[in-house]
Amino acid sequence: MSNKDSIITKISIYQLDLPLIKPYKLSYNTFHSFEPLLIHIIDNEGNEGWGEQHISPGSSNETRDGGWTFARILSKLILNKTFNEAKEIILSHSHVSIVASSALHTAIEMLTNPSILNSKDPIKMKLLTAFNAEEEIEIRDELDKVTEQGFTTIKIKVGRNVSLDLKKD
Repeated sequence: MSNKDSIITKISIYQLDLPLIKPYKLSYNTFHSFEPLLIHIIDNEGNEGWGEQHISPGSSNETRDGGWTFARILSKLILNKTFNEAKEIILSHSHVSIVASSALHTAIEMLTNPSILNSKDPIKMKLLTAFNAEEEIEIRDELDKVTEQGFTTIKIKVGRNVSLDLKKD
């Protein structure tokens, strides 16, 4: 099992383009795909850790290109470092890209405690779905559809049109 004295020996960075089944509407953008950074880190014992984060254009001043560049540079700085050394380096530079920092840090956290992913016990999770309908009849239809599909938690994004958003209550 990995520990804080393990050394990071390999880092791979991927930029994915994952098409969505239905658009994900936010007040500042509508996404038809997510393009997360995916970080894969291997330590000197052969253990693996994964981290991912989606830079959401329009939600802050972070850009996908900036996050990609940041992850590439930081990966070089943390290679051959212990987990604790790597986390300190990431933290000291995190102000440059909070999102990419989170992806790198998450991969190291997974390496630090891999047992959380190897549970033999059943895991029970509530399902969450985004809610996109805006007109009353569409809202009723979409609500029926997602509850029939087993969703028990619905995420409604507001902010595009306040008067319409208030009617969704």
